[in-house]
Amino acid sequence: MKAGRQYDIFPQTFKARLLLTVAFLGGLTIVGSYFVLSALAIGIFGDLDLFGNVEVTVENRAEQQLTIYVDGQSEAVVPAGQTVGFTTLKLQWRFGGALFQAVDNDGFIVFQGDFDLDDLEDIDYHIVIEAPAGAIAPPCSGLERERCLELQTELEPIAQTTCERSERRVCFVPLGQVDPELVRNLVQYYHEEYGLEIGVLTPSAIPTGMTNTDRKQIDGESLATYLGTLFPADFDDPNVALIGLTPLDLYAEDRDWRFQLGNANWSEQSRAVVSTYRMHLAAFGLVDDERVFSRTQTLATKYLGLMFYDLPLSDDPKSPMFGNILSVSDLDEMEAPLPLFIR
Repeated sequence: MKAGRQYDIFPQTFKARLLLTVAFLGGLTIVGSYFVLSALAIGIFGDLDLFGNVEVTVENRAEQQLTIYVDGQSEAVVPAGQTVGFTTLKLQWRFGGALFQAVDNDGFIVFQGDFDLDDLEDIDYHIVIEAPAGAIAPPCSGLERERCLELQTELEPIAQTTCERSERRVCFVPLGQVDPELVRNLVQYYHEEYGLEIGVLTPSAIPTGMTNTDRKQIDGESLATYLGTLFPADFDDPNVALIGLTPLDLYAEDRDWRFQLGNANWSEQSRAVVSTYRMHLAAFGLVDDERVFSRTQTLATKYLGLMFYDLPLSDDPKSPMFGNILSVSDLDEMEAPLPLFIR
């Protein structure tokens, strides 16, 4: 080694020095950005306290009890003429707002809106719901409910007293004032689409005592079991599948659900009930008859797949065998026909 030679880490060429300078400045930029963003995050999120709670009060000026939903989650029940508060996370309202809905006992959405934290602050976290003007409730609600328990005489000319035959068989059972045209269209649809000759059993009334006087609904399981008292031989026959059709609103007594679109059992007796009540509902009004038929047919088809064709449930929301139906919007997404290999 030559005397006097010094060793250091600083580059000797201009290009190397330039690259080192660029890297150094880039590092300073990254570090500086980190501290700036951290400061902003602490300031914004610290002030908002997004993980804290917010208290919202709802004043119900409508004439009947309302159930309050925030992004589909039930938060409170507000009796007519009263004010009720509930607590939710601030985070639920912050980004993009939350969908606030007030639903009456007939399943009609009387108020709906998107609110964020700023909106809630502007109204002092107090939401007032006025009586809806000219709201149209679905058939068989309100004063019509008792009349809809009566039997549908218009279907008697095509009705039969039993569903028994040597081969497997499906029969509809009209329960209450179900739309006779809808029943006829269902029979025709399954004949044309699947080659099924579905019978229509003698129409029956629904006993008044089956209605829950507080909810104004009927337990779906009880109504399905009621088929056994009407047609005991068919009910116990493993080759017969009975599907009750009713215009009355259903609920599940053993579930914390606001309503039930239908009820089915395919492990023991093959029997089901389909309610057309909520098939009529849209966000702020009612859908046309074609949509009511489509939704009813979709749910009845799923029950046929379970009880008659022994098909498994599916996790695919577009499958006609979708197993997690929560609302009529799910029915609108499901697609026919059933996945049968032999048509």
